[in-house]
This record gives sequence, C-alpha cells and structure tokens, in this order.
Amino acid sequence: MSHAVLQRVVVRMLHDPRFAASVFQHDARALSGLDVTAEERQWLLAADPRAFRTDPERGTRLWQAACDELAVALFVVLRCGIAPARLEEFCSTRHFHDAIMAENALVVAMGAFLEEVARTRGQPARRELAVSLVRLDTAMARLRRRATPPCPPGKLVLSETALVVRLPAGTLAAYERVAPCARAETLFDPAAPLPPLPSLEPRHSELVLLERAASGLRLGAVSDALGKLLLFCETPQSQDAVCAEARRLGAAPGEDAELVAEQRAAGLFAWGGP
Repeated sequence: MSHAVLQRVVVRMLHDPRFAASVFQHDARALSGLDVTAEERQWLLAADPRAFRTDPERGTRLWQAACDELAVALFVVLRCGIAPARLEEFCSTRHFHDAIMAENALVVAMGAFLEEVARTRGQPARRELAVSLVRLDTAMARLRRRATPPCPPGKLVLSETALVVRLPAGTLAAYERVAPCARAETLFDPAAPLPPLPSLEPRHSELVLLERAASGLRLGAVSDALGKLLLFCETPQSQDAVCAEARRLGAAPGEDAELVAEQRAAGLFAWGGP
C-alpha cells in the first residue's frame, strides 16, 4: 500500500467509528480490495483505538464547511421532515468512503448522499422538490471543480466553464425562491419555513445551463434544442458532427455553423486546436 492510501484509510477511521472498529476487530471486509501488507496492517492496529474517538464533531464540521455550496439542498432537505442528526450518517456511507479513497470532492459526495436521503425519507409530498433542488446544488458544486475536458485536435467539447442538467420543469423557479432563504443563520433553524413554491411538473423537464465566470456561477433555462446540443458535446465531437446534430435538432442549413460559432464565441465550446 502506498503511504497516500494508508493516509486515506486513517482519514476514514477518524470520521467513521464503525469503520475504525471493524479495522481493530480484524474484520476482513474492512480493508477488502486494498493492497495492505501485514506490516501496514500492524501499523494501523498499533494505534490506541481511543485516538480515533477524541473528536466526535468531525462529521459536523464537514457539513458546516459544505453549507455555502449546498445551502439550498440542506435548507429544503431539513424542511422535508428529515432530522439534522441524519446528516451524521454520511461518514458511514459509501459516498464518503469512496470519495476519500478516490480523492474526489467531498461536497459532491455529500450532494449525492443528500439526494439519496431526500429520495427515500421525509415527507412524500416534498420528495420530488427536494431531490430536484439537491441535484441542482450538486451540479453547481461539480461545475466549480470541473477541469478542462481532454479534447483531441480538430474537435469541439463542452467547456470546463459550462454544465447542462435536465430537471423537472419548475425546478429553476423553485431554486430562485429558496436561495434567498437559505442563509447560514436560518439553515438549521426549524422555525424558518420554506417559502411558497411553484409546483414541479415531473412529467415535463427543463434544461438548466450552469456557467462559471469570474463573478461566480450563473444559471438559467435554455431551449431544449440548445441544451441537447450542449449535452451532445459533453464528449469531443468534430465540427461537422456538431453541425449535423444542430440540423437534426431543428437548425436550418447554413444556420448550423453559425450556431456553433456563436457558442464558441460565448465560451460554451472548447476547441481542441487546429
């Protein structure tokens, strides 16, 4: 095992008492799939188990650190009948452990956990709303960390500063209503209610374009045709293929190349070179 992997195992033990206990109890499943030598296992077992229980607030601080990015998601989930104590389960889930081992962003893993919680718990009447708003908040967290996609020469690809997400119709309007209420001082206040919200239309969808700029994130609805064209370019495509897709989506001959040029000028498409 590399020292980096060993360090990740220690981080998991510090945040998840059940995982730490399973390591100390010689549970073969605890380190299954990891290349752990007998010597490295002894390094872990030589530690005093109490050292992993000295700070029970670690999990709470993770959520406090994520409040800025997942404020809307947290605000709505906590008002769907889900107790704040449920958030403490995160460090015992595959979302947390997989993110630590793969060195993925914890806030994105926390969003996936919140979506799972919203989908399976809380008030049924608000589940669709909660799931949709969590998905939008999580997509914004992903965009903040989105790296430049690899793009071969002569190809187009959706820029690292853009992301498109399909959601039930009405999600964007609901998000804009909730966002001003989801402040740090009201986030965990059960007396702070959800504002009146428009109804979602689960049978219909909307495509929301997220854009990362120096001033922050922008989000807005885009037409179905443009949204589908941007989604088509999540993987590198030749300009001819993008133009053909634009025509398939309704662009008139001659307008397709103009549309592609406009999106490149707007920074939505990255170009892989000559």
